[in-house]
Amino acid sequence: MKYNIFIVFYGFGGFALSILFYLLLYFTILQKNYKPIIITETIFFIIHAFSHLLTILLNPGIPGRQFYNKKSMNNNGDMELIECKKCNIVVHRSLNVSHCNICGVCVLNYDHHSFWMGKCIGRNNWFLFYVSTFFISIYLVMSFLSLMAFIIFVHEENIKIQKMSKS
Repeated sequence: MKYNIFIVFYGFGGFALSILFYLLLYFTILQKNYKPIIITETIFFIIHAFSHLLTILLNPGIPGRQFYNKKSMNNNGDMELIECKKCNIVVHRSLNVSHCNICGVCVLNYDHHSFWMGKCIGRNNWFLFYVSTFFISIYLVMSFLSLMAFIIFVHEENIKIQKMSKS
């Protein structure tokens, strides 16, 4: 595998940023004791974090070494063979293999290269990628709404304190 080390660390960097955002939100809301919101957001975050890590760690569908030997391929004429000039592999067209220019590898059922994950999204990790994306979206919407509620609540408390101090 020819992964650029910067790209791999970028995927883990995105994961670290999401953990920092979670901790910031958790300790902000924890002050006002909003347990149902904290529990719900924690569940969504754990699902996101687990699927994010699995997406980063799983092989996206890079073909094994059996595809690198042209002589072992048996072409009876019933299936069309395609060759990647960059990777020097030969595969059947039905396998739907595409080359990622960023990673420099061919991937089965290549969807795209995710800079947030730091790797290709293909046959083996596309479902986990979309699970991670779905749950981080829900988590961020809930976080935004709970932060807005927290800001409004703090603002109302400050107004009450100011009124009490004036009287």
